[in-house]
Amino acid sequence: MAAVTEQHHSCHFAFKGKYMRVPKGVYLFFCLLCLMACQQEELESTYTVDDSPALSMEQRSSFVASFDDGNTRTELDGLRIKWNAGDEIRIYGTSTEDYFYTGTFSTEEGGYAVLFEGDPISTTHYFHAFYPTSLIDGIAYTTADEEKQIEAHFRVPTVQTAVANSFSNNLNICYAKTSSLEDYQLYFYNACTLIKFGLQGEGIDNVKRVRFYANSIDNYTTTLLSGNITLNVDNGTVNVITGKDYVELEGEFQEGVYYYMMCAPVALTNGFTLSLFNEQGLECTKKGVKAATLHASEILNLGTIPVGNDDFQNGAAWPYTTNDSDHPVSWVVIPEGFTKEQMDDYHTKATEMLDFIFGFEPFQDYKHYFNIHILDAVSDESGADITNENTFVKTSFDAGWSSNNINNMKANSQRVFSFVGSHNPDILNGKVSINDTGIIMLINDERYGGICWNWENGKSFAMIPMSKNSDGSLMKWAGSGGNTVTCEGTWLNIALHEAGGHMFGKLADEYVGGAQYYGTTIPGQNYAVPFGMNLTADLENKLFWSDFIPDEKGTKQMGKFLHVGTYEGGYGMYGKGIWRSEEVSCMDDNRTYFSAWQRYLIAKRIHDLAHEPFSYDGFFTDDSQYIRIQAGIPYAGTEGIITTFFEPDGIRYNNSLTPRRFSPTKSNDIMPPLPPPVLIEE
Repeated sequence: MAAVTEQHHSCHFAFKGKYMRVPKGVYLFFCLLCLMACQQEELESTYTVDDSPALSMEQRSSFVASFDDGNTRTELDGLRIKWNAGDEIRIYGTSTEDYFYTGTFSTEEGGYAVLFEGDPISTTHYFHAFYPTSLIDGIAYTTADEEKQIEAHFRVPTVQTAVANSFSNNLNICYAKTSSLEDYQLYFYNACTLIKFGLQGEGIDNVKRVRFYANSIDNYTTTLLSGNITLNVDNGTVNVITGKDYVELEGEFQEGVYYYMMCAPVALTNGFTLSLFNEQGLECTKKGVKAATLHASEILNLGTIPVGNDDFQNGAAWPYTTNDSDHPVSWVVIPEGFTKEQMDDYHTKATEMLDFIFGFEPFQDYKHYFNIHILDAVSDESGADITNENTFVKTSFDAGWSSNNINNMKANSQRVFSFVGSHNPDILNGKVSINDTGIIMLINDERYGGICWNWENGKSFAMIPMSKNSDGSLMKWAGSGGNTVTCEGTWLNIALHEAGGHMFGKLADEYVGGAQYYGTTIPGQNYAVPFGMNLTADLENKLFWSDFIPDEKGTKQMGKFLHVGTYEGGYGMYGKGIWRSEEVSCMDDNRTYFSAWQRYLIAKRIHDLAHEPFSYDGFFTDDSQYIRIQAGIPYAGTEGIITTFFEPDGIRYNNSLTPRRFSPTKSNDIMPPLPPPVLIEE
């Protein structure tokens, strides 16, 4: 009989969403309980087999299955181990060279050690057994340190069914092997971990789904908890090959009982989050912020979690503009660092930001294609992390950056995509995927900054703080069109650049540095969803906007733009070897103007997502800027641009033979350029 042991593991909970209304003393007492409740429990075995049936050494048709110290079961009986009648195990035999499937064995009785019977089998070596049969995908030999090892392939279900004080049958993955040819007893070992929790409070009836996931490691690297796993039978090592970064329970939940979900044994380096969803898909979250390690054959006990009727505020979706087609262009705004009391201000600022973006071409021209929702997510505290000062606040998405370096702006991308995937109505209705959803994170912080994270498959989110000068004056950015050209604006200009340009348009920066670019291709242009097509490093073969260039500078021609040419410098740090289509634009100094070629790229992406045809001529028909040019109206957005020469070939328009290094050396009033977008290959 195995002794009972418990391994306590301190796990701190930070509760996100709307608190239950309880007296302060009661709330503090509950927090203390939660701090103590998160622990790791080890399963126990309480039965040994005393009687052994006589079996032939050459053939056998039955095995006795029980459990070794602190291992698994198909049904929980407290911490005791128990089989259910009807359970099936799969038996594999081995020879000196081969590994072969021998049959499925089942039991007609429940208990702690039971007899499994099947068709007679024979072998010249020993046996392996696996449970459950429905989740095993086969076995294979692997080689490690020149020795053959046996590897089993299983599936850990991502969505599991809630069962009071237990878990659904045919779920828990375990394995066993005989020690010799004469051995007929199978001692099963647990391969995975169990997550245990209870619920209490008036809001329990609202809970329909509970999701457990690991907080991301470095804001975009996730830890997989479910999916296709490999199990090394010799040493018990489990690896998740492909799958999801969460496990989830569905069903009806009640007070006074515990629930369990199974997941792969992994290290939760940055803690974990438990999310509760109601029938409408609204969410409240409970976040554990301390690292934990999930071991096979152990239970991570999260304790009992309070749920109030008004906790389910996160994920409420407020429409900004509506498109009910089957293929809308879908955007969402999510709040970071806004408390419950600040949600009205968040709604006001989010609406102001969207009004600004859609007040300019090409977004103004194509606004009717968009379906945009402002989503709610309540943070415990205001602001964002100041990472270089070790100042961390409790927010929904863990956004932060250094006070002296805006290039390291990060957020928990796993949480961002999980939240949007669970609450964007267009995703829930099956109209779009997370890869095609535009995500704008509005950050309740006045420090300067702004960045966009982009993945190869098109997935992206922009981080927009509400930056402002300490004296309330307008911010200024110097453009690449000469030192006298500057743009004045607010954080809204940053939103247009990061969200409109990087996040949705997939445009690269066009401000100019002093370095030489030596390549002929640009990273991101070969992505599944291309990034940076507004630039070229190969004038001879990849001048994408050649049809936009007039034959003579300053002339008006059908399908051509007065200021389009090839201007050397761009991509942030380069002054030579890379070219942009116009001297200045929103992707240069954050002005409220996208160049003609940039507008074309944005319009094309809109039509692609809407599953509508798009053509060169159609763009000119729709483009308000081009229509004004043909009517003789000044070319809005290009005011103050200095052009100093026009080359005879009619292509190269540069303001200077020596590109100016972009740095705020002329005036302290000039803001530094925003950091380049982060590109991530899948």
